[in-house]
Amino acid sequence: MSLRPLVVYYRASSEQQKHSGLGLMAQHNAVRRYLEANPGTVVAELSEIESGRKDNRPLIKEALWLCRVYDARLIVARLHRLARSTAMVAGLMDSGVDFIAADMPLANRFTIHILARG
Repeated sequence: MSLRPLVVYYRASSEQQKHSGLGLMAQHNAVRRYLEANPGTVVAELSEIESGRKDNRPLIKEALWLCRVYDARLIVARLHRLARSTAMVAGLMDSGVDFIAADMPLANRFTIHILARG
């Protein structure tokens, strides 16, 4: 069981994608599977319909704020649901908030930075 609280962030780029394989339901399932294998206390779940290329997304900012308030880890279903730009991923890594991509939970900061460039 994770000793640190968890904040879950889901993102779809459009209403259409919300129902596709990258949609919110698929992300909920991926995070649920992760939490079944790695139980922890979820203090918040936030869902956003917004482009991953946009830097000004209100709910990712709220999720990061909650992580700081609760000293929590941020969980996303897949890295590309978090951000589509290397600069944004680098900024998140510099924010001091730990985050986990449920589809690759063993990835470290270096691995995530390299994958974000691809």
